[in-house]
Amino acid sequence: MASGIWYYAKDNRQNGPVDQAALRELVAHGVIGPTDMVWTIGMKSWRQAVSIPGLQFPQPAPARQVSASAWPQAMQLPYATPERDGFVHRRRDEQPEYPPAGFWLRFFAIILDRIICFLGMVTVFSIGIFIGHVFSSPAAGIDIGFILFLTFPWFYFALMESSSTRATIGKMALGLQVTDLYGDRISFGRATGRYFGKIISGFILMIGFMMAGWTSQKQALHDMMAGTLVIRNRI
Repeated sequence: MASGIWYYAKDNRQNGPVDQAALRELVAHGVIGPTDMVWTIGMKSWRQAVSIPGLQFPQPAPARQVSASAWPQAMQLPYATPERDGFVHRRRDEQPEYPPAGFWLRFFAIILDRIICFLGMVTVFSIGIFIGHVFSSPAAGIDIGFILFLTFPWFYFALMESSSTRATIGKMALGLQVTDLYGDRISFGRATGRYFGKIISGFILMIGFMMAGWTSQKQALHDMMAGTLVIRNRI
């Protein structure tokens, strides 16, 4: 049974999100029946609850075939975005579903980004020295260059991942995007939290990065901390 955020359709309405434990409770108390439809991130379409491994029904019933045309409208809209008045549903043909990116795609993307960051850091350091030399003193130029050198990676990752591209240059090259758990664009603040969360991922012997290889949604530790996903935006 996949873990994470779940939605379920009941009385012609989409309900959720609920976590895995809450989903099991709803099944155990009969709120969700065997033939009710459920969906979670990573599933390509809604499925009957009885077909989900790990869900135990009081009185199991065989799954019945249901025509998609007979489904409630909400059941045809697996993506939901939290808004002030609840959830805004999107049609699948308006917001395609893409799978989480695997470890090696992310690995090669970060290698590209590190190379780009190094070149950028050297460039801004040189610019800082030049500015200080022209307008102040060589010592001030070194200070300015050092500040720009340290802050460049933060702005590079946070600005680009929170932009309309949702990706750094390395991720764009490999067809990846950073999104929230609903597949939507993240804010600069969340992108900043994700960036500094990498310090913790690296501090524990890089295990936080390697977690992207075995977690259910291919999330690294800093993704879990920031509530983000790295997805493939093209196959």
